[in-house]
Amino acid sequence: MARKIVWSRKASQSFDKILEYIIFKFGETSGIKFVQNVDFVINQISFHPFLGKLEESQYKFRSIIISKKTSLIYSVEVDSIFVYNFFDHRLHPSKKFK
Repeated sequence: MARKIVWSRKASQSFDKILEYIIFKFGETSGIKFVQNVDFVINQISFHPFLGKLEESQYKFRSIIISKKTSLIYSVEVDSIFVYNFFDHRLHPSKKFK
């Protein structure tokens, strides 16, 4: 059974920001591909919530790679998946949980 997906405000904002950058820099086709990758990964973790790598610094969070430069940060709740952030790998790692 798939778990419910809950997006934080930070996740929505970071997703929009990354998507805008991809469309601006690489075009609409790349933006569509990014959205499809996000949909695929979110669908996968809704059925297999422990698929992502456990983060060392914050044990309640997991991360899974969306693309070469982007990871999805999430936590597994009792009956849902909490999408916390989309992290751009070009940023300093300390910003992953801020």
